[in-house]
Amino acid sequence: MEKNISDELQEAFEKGRWKVRKFSLPNATKYIWDIDNITWAETGLIDAFGANRFFDEASQMIANSIYLFQEGFFDAAFYSLRQSIEISIGTLYLTANPEKLEKWKALEPGFESGKMVCFLKNNEPVFKDIRTKLPTFFKNLRTIQKKTNKYVHKQGFSSFYTTQSYSWSDHRENKIYSKIISDFEETVKAAIGAVAMYRLSIHYPLY
Repeated sequence: MEKNISDELQEAFEKGRWKVRKFSLPNATKYIWDIDNITWAETGLIDAFGANRFFDEASQMIANSIYLFQEGFFDAAFYSLRQSIEISIGTLYLTANPEKLEKWKALEPGFESGKMVCFLKNNEPVFKDIRTKLPTFFKNLRTIQKKTNKYVHKQGFSSFYTTQSYSWSDHRENKIYSKIISDFEETVKAAIGAVAMYRLSIHYPLY
């Protein structure tokens, strides 16, 4: 009987030419629980009710990243984490500028993450207040985002899938493996914290 092509591909990724080493993430269940808590904290504010869908999507992206990472697709996992933060930024921007929602839906330009952050820093009192009161949090977040970009943009051999299979020894391979896990856990914690923080900022100024 002829094998289904999807079965062949799965076998290739599990055992064959395209084998991808899976990652162990003992705290995965805890991270999922943290994400659930974000999704349960829906806003009831009429002028920000649409933000719920965006934050649900950001939470979904974090959940996706955890699944992808454990399956071995670590660069896609890092990308999903980066997107979860960018979606949250976009939520705050569109909540502050509801008249721009139609342009956003029409896929018009002008919604780059950097531009939206710049607007929020200069024009949104709550966003500015949070950044002022929690400088260490945001400095750490920025540092982690820069590290994440190295995986997303494939800068450095440690971001290559083939580096693990090209390693000269089991010791070197395990060192790379452990470093990727450490970086991912640091990033997933930062992403959960950022999405939670941005969600709360719609409700409460920090006094």
